[in-house]
Amino acid sequence: MKTQSLVLLILLPLAGCAWHAGSSSVPLPGKPGFDMYVVEKGRQLVLANECNDCHTRGYLADGDRIPLDDWLTGDSFGWHGPWGVSYASNLRLSISGMGQDEWVGMAKHLKARPLMPWSTLNEMSTGELAAIYQFVRYLGPKGEPVPATVKQPGG
Repeated sequence: MKTQSLVLLILLPLAGCAWHAGSSSVPLPGKPGFDMYVVEKGRQLVLANECNDCHTRGYLADGDRIPLDDWLTGDSFGWHGPWGVSYASNLRLSISGMGQDEWVGMAKHLKARPLMPWSTLNEMSTGELAAIYQFVRYLGPKGEPVPATVKQPGG
């Protein structure tokens, strides 16, 4: 019985690591001009706040099978509700046209349509928002713009 307990104590943490295998656990290669500690912190914030669930096509269904190179490129899936139809933006294109201070200021004051949890961004520290910015800049611009929000009449 003691042997089985010991085996479980060793294997359970490893099972957790296997769950996150794939692009979220592979160390990011260094790039000139980037503080990789900050970039990695940004990646972890993107994962912890589930940004990929909406802002990466197919991530909700396929998770870590989506290559890092395809992260945060937006999705043309429309979220329908009383507000109309909204689309998760291509953050890589959006951020590529912003400076870090501009991004942080925008994120601190964002009031977006559902389903975007904008209050989460509003509450993040300047350092956390800067780390997300650096991670997205590290990934670089990619993809196409998503469709514009379609407002419900009167909404």
